[in-house]
Amino acid sequence: MKHPIIYIQAAGGRLRVVPDMPAAIRTLDASGDPRPIILFERRTRKIDLQNIRLLRSQYPQSAIILLTGTLDATERKAYLEAGTNSALRPDTDD
Repeated sequence: MKHPIIYIQAAGGRLRVVPDMPAAIRTLDASGDPRPIILFERRTRKIDLQNIRLLRSQYPQSAIILLTGTLDATERKAYLEAGTNSALRPDTDD
């Protein structure tokens, strides 16, 4: 199973790329930014949803944007309910 890749834009304007949730939490805590922007690459739905809920609970004012291909209605609802604000396609060539 691939680990999620999480991109974090926090105070100071630097984009940080982290390979997993523990690194994401450490980076977010160290940033001190209460309203970070988090780009979250979609991997495994069940684990993604757990991780997004965790991010949303610890950083309620964050913007969480899912990087994904097409979502069906059920998936879209699940990701929104977990705490994502929006979704973007990672490949702009399509």
